[in-house]
Amino acid sequence: MSNLQAMRSNVFLRMSLSDGEIFAGSEVDRMLQREYEHVQTEVNMKNDEYFAKQVTFQTSGTGAPASITPYSFPIDFVKMVSLEIRKTGDRFEPVPYVTTHNREAYRNRRSWLYNEFLVYYYIIGDNFFLVPDQAPPGGSEDNMRMIYVFEPAELITDNDVPAFPNYYHEVLEIGAVNRLRKALKEPPIDVDEYNQKLLQMTETIAPRVKHNPKGVRMVSGGTY
Repeated sequence: MSNLQAMRSNVFLRMSLSDGEIFAGSEVDRMLQREYEHVQTEVNMKNDEYFAKQVTFQTSGTGAPASITPYSFPIDFVKMVSLEIRKTGDRFEPVPYVTTHNREAYRNRRSWLYNEFLVYYYIIGDNFFLVPDQAPPGGSEDNMRMIYVFEPAELITDNDVPAFPNYYHEVLEIGAVNRLRKALKEPPIDVDEYNQKLLQMTETIAPRVKHNPKGVRMVSGGTY
């Protein structure tokens, strides 16, 4: 498994000695992190589920038609994949999305709410809201479930490891090398190897794009 320390060493090995001496380890780490963010974007463009998490929580509204309770997104939130409400036991049902400019109509005209739980959700900024809010069930049962794309933790300490298979960590090394070479106005190296490895990675861990293209997703502040 390649951690940050090992990848940093490999970046210096891929560069010439003279070039390697120009850059500090912190600069190499910064380029590895930038390449890591690029890879996350490539994967997320093809598969919403790879960098995804599931969380459960209680609702906290009153259930009244005009009730408005903001629910904050998790700190590592990137975009929402789905929101569900518990029906019975371990059975959950999807909560449909309603556009922000229609939220008042759906709140005041319950006949518009066609799904079983008579509840929709909408997003404003870094919060989402239910239309109308639902009172939480008795006890400590979590009656809402969210699946969302998360932002993996940054590569900071020597033991940090990228959140994708070790076989593809070389993509970060080549990408970081070429970002550093660009700063020296030097041409990129191992371009074919990089492109082949990145393509192989996205086709392997994000294969859904060919036969089941992702739909529009709601994100904090708009659509994706």
